[in-house]
Amino acid sequence: MIKRKSHTLQTKLLITFGTIFTITIWLVALIIFKESEKILATKIGEARVDTLHQISERSVQINNSIHTLVNLYANDSTIKTSLQKNLSKEGKNLLTIDIETIKKKYDISFKDIGLVYDITIIGKNNFNYSSNMRGKNDFIKLSQQLWYKKITNSNKIYFNSFNDRFTSPEKATYVYSAAKIITDTKGALGVVLISIHEELLSDIFSDHINNGEIIYIVDNTGQVVAHPHKNFLGKKYIGLENFKKLYGYNNFNIINKHNENYLLTSYYDSKSKWLIIEEMPTNLIYKDLDRTKIFIFTIACISNISILIITVFFSKKISLPISSLSKTVNQLKKGDLSVQTDVSGYQEIESLGVNFNKMVLDLNELIRKNIEKEEQKRISELAFLRSQINPHFIHNTLFSIKCLIDLNKNSEAIEMLEAFTTLTKETFNVNQEFITLEKECEAVRSYIMLQQIRYGEKIQFEIDLDRDTKDLLVPALLLQPIVENAIFHGIEPKKEFGMVIITSKLNSYSLQIQVSDDGVGMPNKKIEMITQKKNALSHSIGLSNVQTRIQLLYGEKYGLSISSELNIGTVVTIRLPLSNHKI
Repeated sequence: MIKRKSHTLQTKLLITFGTIFTITIWLVALIIFKESEKILATKIGEARVDTLHQISERSVQINNSIHTLVNLYANDSTIKTSLQKNLSKEGKNLLTIDIETIKKKYDISFKDIGLVYDITIIGKNNFNYSSNMRGKNDFIKLSQQLWYKKITNSNKIYFNSFNDRFTSPEKATYVYSAAKIITDTKGALGVVLISIHEELLSDIFSDHINNGEIIYIVDNTGQVVAHPHKNFLGKKYIGLENFKKLYGYNNFNIINKHNENYLLTSYYDSKSKWLIIEEMPTNLIYKDLDRTKIFIFTIACISNISILIITVFFSKKISLPISSLSKTVNQLKKGDLSVQTDVSGYQEIESLGVNFNKMVLDLNELIRKNIEKEEQKRISELAFLRSQINPHFIHNTLFSIKCLIDLNKNSEAIEMLEAFTTLTKETFNVNQEFITLEKECEAVRSYIMLQQIRYGEKIQFEIDLDRDTKDLLVPALLLQPIVENAIFHGIEPKKEFGMVIITSKLNSYSLQIQVSDDGVGMPNKKIEMITQKKNALSHSIGLSNVQTRIQLLYGEKYGLSISSELNIGTVVTIRLPLSNHKI
């Protein structure tokens, strides 16, 4: 029998354990890096969906404004009356002046939202007008376009995006337009076309494009209506239903395009039926992970070499700390980013543990920064919602003062204006985000007394707070919008006097505040719009604002619940958590 060499066992141990640990270390490094990529992509994807939602809200506002404008022009009595006649040259000039006067008025009305538009009118009586390059337009060519033929056979508004060579023959520009037929009792009188330059839509998302991202808007027909690269405008994109099947709406996916990976994010607005899409190269997302990647693989190499050296001499001693480290890695793999390893032993093993902990801390720091960005966004949203209350309240109060002046009640108007000035100093100069319930009710009491100047004894009120709730903190301007809604839309339409009652109590780990009135009530459809944060009507914006602020602060399990019966009254119940302490 041939005697084996004494180092054979050591060689086998070295090969066996060296191979196992080498594979383990590099596999762990790969899993950590891939999990880091996945977590980071998820956080950024969710943030970009919210960003596209904000862009969608702005684009819907523009779309609704165009819708409003085309209806205003199509139903204008001056335009209709003139289009019913065979106009002389002088008559056409007079109508042109009238249209320009009307446009100036609407320009002022829509100036606040930055809407710049062109109007074109083609009359059946051979009157033609365009606010862009008047007198140089080919109206015959315009009336031969597809949208004109479609609109003449329908009484609906026709939206279209096209390459406009009509108003600028030498340089085509893309426009988004809405057209509607002008009619009277006898039939069609002409067509009105409202157009905006595509840049107005592109400017909505231009500030969100920084390092190579692409954001674009697709309408309900699948046509690209806004894009940073103008050669894509007017082209057909993938059908919306196909897009939904492949990627889903209000979602994000990693896709491969032209041999490069992209984060594809989308937001679909169900009312305008517009789809906002963003394509972001993944190298922009993962660029902050480059150092972590180098660090992970450097540590993996160092650890691999260290373990191979140690394995030759101390295979038994190193098995326990390696096992402990493996368990920690598995926890990290499951998504537990709070794990820390406490492996001890020789310098190489301790180095592995220390560097692993540093890597986890780096990942946590990266995620923490993303969370902070989301928190800043939430704070900005709360500030915006709170700022909505001021102009809404000021508008209603000034309207009340106007009504008193119209009724020649000048002394009451002066009294109400003085009270309003005092109330605004006390209420809107408060910078705290939270105040006590008692102080909030004092402001509401001043507000109701202000309204009593206008309505007299028609408005009665009662405030009955549970003693244990008076010093609890609540969001500032919580009750005033609800009381305002109760007065203007509940009690004011009544012929008799009305009562507003405010009560509070503690109930099962929550603070419950009720604002009730015996006004005319509201239908269930309006209640659903408010509580489910749908497109609330303008006269219920205060309630929707309060609902949104509460749920941003405390979550969707808190907020408003509304019960109402027509001609009986309305009860608005506010539910807040008791986590905020007394002062």
